[in-house]
Amino acid sequence: MNILKFDLTEIKHNNSTKKDIDFTIELEHINYNGDLIKVVTPANVIGVLYDLEGKTFFVADVKTKMRTKCSRCLKGIDFNYNTNVNIELIHEDNANEEKLNEDVYIYNDIIINLDEIVEEAIITNIPMKILCTNDCRGLCTQCGKNLNDGACNCELTESDIETEGIDPRLLKLKQFFKNE
Repeated sequence: MNILKFDLTEIKHNNSTKKDIDFTIELEHINYNGDLIKVVTPANVIGVLYDLEGKTFFVADVKTKMRTKCSRCLKGIDFNYNTNVNIELIHEDNANEEKLNEDVYIYNDIIINLDEIVEEAIITNIPMKILCTNDCRGLCTQCGKNLNDGACNCELTESDIETEGIDPRLLKLKQFFKNE
């Protein structure tokens, strides 16, 4: 991974109040909730670092392509990934409890690591469920066949049909409402 470090002195103490940023980050993969998501293309970051009334901000657009598995059918898919970074940079001497609830990056040196900020933004904005298509039918609960490829030959009973797709922990709740 390339490490892009930026000296905030250029923004804080010089006449320049903003600095255009354009760089790429080489990430091999991202560990997301135990799943490895492969980053197919380098993450392209275009943005600006700026100072406004003594506060420093980093705003950027991030674009890349990733490879993972569909959350329903487990088919391998590539998807274009776009996210935004909009964060205030605060020196640790100025950090207080109320600021920690906002989108902030706390630094202790005048040189900050923009790669770290961008990688964190990528991870926190990945969708919880990544689907191959919005109408993905998933896998058969009996045989595991990908139902997007066609119906399987499993014989489902009426109770299987009624409970298919329902979390087993919630079956009693469904039965409760059915009896009322």
